[in-house]
Amino acid sequence: MNLCKCGCNNLVLHEHDKFIHGHNWKGIKRHFLKREPLSEITRNKISNANSGTNNGMYGAVVSEYTRLILSEKAKLMWSNPQIRSEITAKLNTPEAKIRNRRLALKTAEILKDKWFHNTAPEKQMISILNKLSIKYIHTYPVWDIEHCYTADFYIEDGKIIIETDGKYWHNYPLGTDKDKIRVQEMEAKGYKVIRFWEGEFNLESVKAKIEGVMEKILC
Repeated sequence: MNLCKCGCNNLVLHEHDKFIHGHNWKGIKRHFLKREPLSEITRNKISNANSGTNNGMYGAVVSEYTRLILSEKAKLMWSNPQIRSEITAKLNTPEAKIRNRRLALKTAEILKDKWFHNTAPEKQMISILNKLSIKYIHTYPVWDIEHCYTADFYIEDGKIIIETDGKYWHNYPLGTDKDKIRVQEMEAKGYKVIRFWEGEFNLESVKAKIEGVMEKILC
């Protein structure tokens, strides 16, 4: 490891770093300036001024080395319990959920004709849920668990998560350890989780499972 270039004689976090975060050549630690939060109008102006071709990074190609640095720093940040809890809390506010879903739908609409596609089990489940006239959210972000991820389907009326597991990727018939851990974490948060194996569900079985869960909730 290298020493911080500011002369404080402390080690930097990564070999490619020159300074400890917040240090400069004079060895003075710089603190973030405290200021009043920006108004919605100001934030929109800044966003519009830096969108599209106006953005300095528009069309830029990020090197593999830069990707590695960003990945390492992101992992380090996410491993901090305080930062993780703060980010999770912000993502789970009603306003954030509405905003993220709106952005997800907009992104899906843009990408659907390029490379975004549903798996065969997901297409089958979409067809079944539509026939049953069940309101659902397809690709629902579950951020309030330790092993956060995006679930296949979410039925808000009953807080039900539905997963359509491909046999190859989910280790049929045993399932993966990560899937089992996520189920435990979601159930601890009050979710009702229903999993279906690829090729082993139909309209009747899906209807029966959902009705069975709903009956337990109402009892």
